[in-house]
Amino acid sequence: MPVEVLLVREKSKLAAADPISAEIIANIKLRETVTASIRRPRNPKHHRKLWALLSVVFENQTAFATVEDLLNAIKLATGLFDTGKTVDGVPYVVPQSISFASMDQNRFEQWYEKALDVIMTKIVPLIDRRDLESRINEILDGYHS
Repeated sequence: MPVEVLLVREKSKLAAADPISAEIIANIKLRETVTASIRRPRNPKHHRKLWALLSVVFENQTAFATVEDLLNAIKLATGLFDTGKTVDGVPYVVPQSISFASMDQNRFEQWYEKALDVIMTKIVPLIDRRDLESRINEILDGYHS
């Protein structure tokens, strides 16, 4: 049965990032070949940053009734959707998930940058990016208090 270990980069090598991973790695015989799937786990702080961003954008627009509507529109505008579904022969799209299980950190970072571009050019083009980031940081600082 495959196992998942947490690794950390140390110069040109990967090493166990926690005691459980160290134990799993210790059970691999010397010179034994194993395979690994490299995936950066999602950063919960970055996920909170997205929700802070959505909150600020939602406060500064009138086109969307809910934050969820806003998020779905951003997903569609950034190409984060599935196609091919039909109702009575009429195709429609379904926004994909941004859950931790659906996106690793690399993919989330790429999508977040696309989302920012859509927000800054199409949803609230008059908002200053520095002001936006300042407001996001205020929200995040309040989250930690």
